[in-house]
Amino acid sequence: MGIPSRVFAICVLASSCGLERDYEAFLAASQSASGDNSSAGSSTSSTGPQTDTGTAGSSGDTGAGSTAVASADTSAGETSSASTDAPGDTSSESSSTGAPGFCGDGLLDPSEECDDGNLDETDRCTSTCEIIRLIFVTSVEIQGKIGGLVNADATCKSLAAKAMIANPGSRITNPSNFKALLATSTQTVFDRHFPGAGPYQLVNGLRVSDSFAQLFSEPHFNPINVDERSMSQSTGVWTGTTADGQSFPGIDFCNDWTSTLGTSSWGDTDYVNGYWLYIDIALGNPTIDCGDEFALYCLEQE
Repeated sequence: MGIPSRVFAICVLASSCGLERDYEAFLAASQSASGDNSSAGSSTSSTGPQTDTGTAGSSGDTGAGSTAVASADTSAGETSSASTDAPGDTSSESSSTGAPGFCGDGLLDPSEECDDGNLDETDRCTSTCEIIRLIFVTSVEIQGKIGGLVNADATCKSLAAKAMIANPGSRITNPSNFKALLATSTQTVFDRHFPGAGPYQLVNGLRVSDSFAQLFSEPHFNPINVDERSMSQSTGVWTGTTADGQSFPGIDFCNDWTSTLGTSSWGDTDYVNGYWLYIDIALGNPTIDCGDEFALYCLEQE
């Protein structure tokens, strides 16, 4: 910045005026004024769309501005992060675990077979949230030429449906949910049937076993001598099964239940021990005549 001519002229005319001293004072005053203007300009430009971080201003102003912005950004970021994380953590924990379920809350948990929210077992759901499944012996006897497992299962379903229709108060509610308890040359009864965790009962309500597994491991509470109509039956039953539920060795299961020729094993409805599946008698079991007529056991599934 040049020295205004009016000031310079005054300094020249005045004999006591020290040009150098006055000039330095003038420069100091000019720089002070220039710094104020620059600061004001920088402040004004900072309010625009972009912050001019490269504006030459006092180092103190720049440092203070940077510190303030950084402090504000950090504070806001930390607050925002804390505010976001806390609800997120709570929500995640609540959604992933939630309140632990319990038997009787009316909600089906993975560990439950059923949960109707009450303790009344007449609806076939126990107080421990297990399904009560039915088991019956057929009211009809048939030869070993049943027509394979498909027709054996169809026999159970058909008899169950007729019994339900004939008796509106029947405990059978889903006839299509029954299968014949039969083994074949390639399948055991464990391969074919759903392993219910809850009790198995006769159509008349008497308990047979506490679970599917116990059907083959412990004596029954009652013999399976009641048919789909809740009528008593004392008869032999086709099974092809050992007392522990395995396929009986050395037989052809009446050619897998398709022929009157061949061999198979059978049980008896009068027993609560393993004889219900295979009655161990000296002669005649396994039979060598699949033309004999026996009943079937029918078990409810899922």
